[in-house]
Amino acid sequence: LYEKKKRMTAAVSIEDNLKLKNYPIADVIYNGKKPVYLVITKSGRKIKTTSNHPFLTSSGWKKLEDIILGEKIAVPRVLPAPQKPINIPYYKLGLLGYLLAEGNLCHPSSFYFYSKSAEEIRDYLRFLELFKNTSGKIDKSKTAVAVYAKRLNPKIPSEAVKWIESLGLKYKKAKEKFFPDFVYQLKNEDLALLIGKMFQGDGCISIKRQDPQIFYATSSAFLARGLQHLLLRFGIISYKVNQDRVMINGINNFRLFSEEIKLRKSDKILRLNNILNRT
Repeated sequence: LYEKKKRMTAAVSIEDNLKLKNYPIADVIYNGKKPVYLVITKSGRKIKTTSNHPFLTSSGWKKLEDIILGEKIAVPRVLPAPQKPINIPYYKLGLLGYLLAEGNLCHPSSFYFYSKSAEEIRDYLRFLELFKNTSGKIDKSKTAVAVYAKRLNPKIPSEAVKWIESLGLKYKKAKEKFFPDFVYQLKNEDLALLIGKMFQGDGCISIKRQDPQIFYATSSAFLARGLQHLLLRFGIISYKVNQDRVMINGINNFRLFSEEIKLRKSDKILRLNNILNRT
């Protein structure tokens, strides 16, 4: 960051009223080489910092070196939306959300999407076939339906395949999937669309337990960490379990999820409404 100052022009800072706000970066100052520590909170949030970095605790501001294991530190409950959001066509976000959840991106010339839900297949095709020179070839020979992204004209590349390649996701296995950088610059409405499609695939709403839960299960620690961060854009507090599961608990978080993350009509919607109607 010191050597490439032009890469960042603003940073999130805390005001006297403890609200977060974007402020311009005045300067980046070299402070020598120091040991860096990884701080992990109970909820699974992580930050790399030096020993003299200040944290807000229940007894005021303290340097990391003065904080004991188990002491509570303040973390943001909500993150501000970007001041200059990036606009991405809705069908690209819908496709990306489904593929991050249930896509096979390792095919040499295209990619697959899998689902047992006819409604999800129809919804996925609605996004896929808006890409130029792209259609969905359906295979129902196995338990889950497979949809292959096929070129209409075999002599011309599929726009959908080229787009996934441009994001750096081509050949990424399930454990290697990640959020492309532009996702963090989306406006909340577009971000809600992408996250909603991910939850349609790998999300679960459980009402079997005494305490109901919403969670997202993934093989990718990168996706889990990114999703936990992105949910804060809507004020949704979550916890990470085993680095690959993002858990949402509490009726306030359930209400925010219902209001902000729009799911298509499905059994997940019915279960979520069941939870909300209990209170």
